[in-house]
Amino acid sequence: MKRIITKVLCITTVCVMALTTFGVFGASDVSAKNTKANPNKLAPPTISVKTTGRYDVKISWSAVPGAKTYKLYRSNKKKKGFRLIASGPSSIRSYYCDTMSPGKRYYFKVKETGIVNGVYKDGNYSKTKAVKIAKRRKGNSPKYKLAKVRSGASLRGKRLVFVGSSLTEGRGSGGVSFPDYIARRTGCSVVKDAVSGTTTSKGGDGRDFVTRSVRLINKMGRPDAFFCQLSANDATKGRPIGTIKKEKVPIEKLDTTTVAGAIEFIICYSDQKWGCPIAFYTAMNINNARYDKMVKLLYQAQEKYGIQIIDLYHGMNKYSIKSKTYRLYMRDRLHPTKAGYLKWVIPFFEKRIAGVINSPSRHIVPEPEKPEIPDEVVETTEPATEPYNPAEPTVPGESEESTGSDESEVPEESDETGMRE
Repeated sequence: MKRIITKVLCITTVCVMALTTFGVFGASDVSAKNTKANPNKLAPPTISVKTTGRYDVKISWSAVPGAKTYKLYRSNKKKKGFRLIASGPSSIRSYYCDTMSPGKRYYFKVKETGIVNGVYKDGNYSKTKAVKIAKRRKGNSPKYKLAKVRSGASLRGKRLVFVGSSLTEGRGSGGVSFPDYIARRTGCSVVKDAVSGTTTSKGGDGRDFVTRSVRLINKMGRPDAFFCQLSANDATKGRPIGTIKKEKVPIEKLDTTTVAGAIEFIICYSDQKWGCPIAFYTAMNINNARYDKMVKLLYQAQEKYGIQIIDLYHGMNKYSIKSKTYRLYMRDRLHPTKAGYLKWVIPFFEKRIAGVINSPSRHIVPEPEKPEIPDEVVETTEPATEPYNPAEPTVPGESEESTGSDESEVPEESDETGMRE
């Protein structure tokens, strides 16, 4: 009998333990302990990663209660090497990443930070998500070589000057870029002054656009048009942006270490020395808030000086073409291939070149510091001198005196006229 009772008690105990484990008794307590590995941290967000088919990726994640900011990390290895690539308020729950190499795999994870138990702390990491960037297509194949482009003569006899950085140099296309194709297609002569990695604003190495533009302007005769790039390197290197002056100031007072001052200086110096039409052209496909402000500066300069703008930044949207075509045209997010220059950039650029060349001459004659003497004499003497009218009667006794006065004034007028010439 005792054995039977003992067996029943054992069976009952096992059943109770099993029911407790599977959640019939005390299920919420056990589940809570298993899900909250660290109660002092926020819950991990759910992350998703999708490629656009070009060279960028959209990363999205779910909202986390109590979160204030997010931190997004990326690595090219699955379990190590993660680096912070973006952060911001928790109201933002997606990010476009376009600084990756074609054909490679990348890994992403995100975590939220916020207040837990009255203390501001990091949250738990999300799961790691991987994505492979599409391979680029053969945009630099021999069929896009400069020598195979049909030559033209629509701008024969014209000379164009281009100053810029890697976009102008052709970093993604073996040193061949749109000025080279333009010269081939139109028959014009081109001066291409392009150095990769340089800025519009003045630096200390003498490679910036201000220094190089001054050097060219002083060395060369007047071209038919001057094209200057608005370099993306100013934005990525954190150069000061500055503001466009509302009024015109002496050129020596412009701060060329800022982007705004450099733009104004290049315009004014070119106007004084060359007086030819001038246009600025922008970078393309760059997702940068600082560069967006720089492009707005150009339009302020256009309103002030009447310059031309070739806006690749707004006019050549990478989402306006198919992803396969984009991979053919672009070596990376900033630099086109030969196919990209020839088939995408050149048609956009050539539509605007004629308008730049045919715009009015911009030559500015500097005002003299002091007015010329003849102008002062005219202003002070002419209002006080009445014209001689022979029909008017003369006063008796003053005829000889008045006649002598008239004769003495005639040579003076001829002298003044001669000085004006």
